[in-house]
Amino acid sequence: MMGASHPQPEMFSNISLEGFVPHDHPLRCIRPLIDVKKLRATCAPRYSLIGRPSIPPEQLFLALVAGYVLGIPSERKLVMELQCDMAVRWFVGLGIDEEVWDASTFSQNRRRRFDGSGVLEKLFDETVHRAFAEKLISLHVSADGTLVRANASSKSFVPREVAMGGEEYKKKLREEDREDERPKGDLDRGNPTASFRCFQQKPEGGLPFTLSASAAR
Repeated sequence: MMGASHPQPEMFSNISLEGFVPHDHPLRCIRPLIDVKKLRATCAPRYSLIGRPSIPPEQLFLALVAGYVLGIPSERKLVMELQCDMAVRWFVGLGIDEEVWDASTFSQNRRRRFDGSGVLEKLFDETVHRAFAEKLISLHVSADGTLVRANASSKSFVPREVAMGGEEYKKKLREEDREDERPKGDLDRGNPTASFRCFQQKPEGGLPFTLSASAAR
């Protein structure tokens, strides 16, 4: 017998959000590795003891982690997934009937509360250290040596050293950020005495003229 759909919703449903998450879903493997109590303790000094209760900080971090794991490209798209994807909602800890916050909540908390606090950096470092302990990553680095023609000036080549520790590398990044914030005087014009585009010739008894590389060929 051919079945028929019944679009009339039921008034009451006895369901569990856990039942919407497949057993082989990647978020199921990651969720037990995240210590929510430690997250709250790390973020507690950034919150006031009075006022209206905020969105739990661990939910914000768990939502960002879910976005990284599932390849969600933007925070607006992440909020949409929280509304539609039950697995993401379960991972974050939202109830099935709880309202999802606005996408601007991520940027506002990042700008007002977490920027400059070192909380995100600390959580990232702990994640990397745990991955080392579990032997999920190593110090071995592989690079693709394929020769690709790049549209770059020969005078802009700068050697990059990657064989350094984590703290040393972060210190270098902070120094570069401070240099970028300093007021710039004269712009760096590279090496003005060398030119790879043209050369000058001075004919006998006349003024110097410029011959472009294309004209030379």
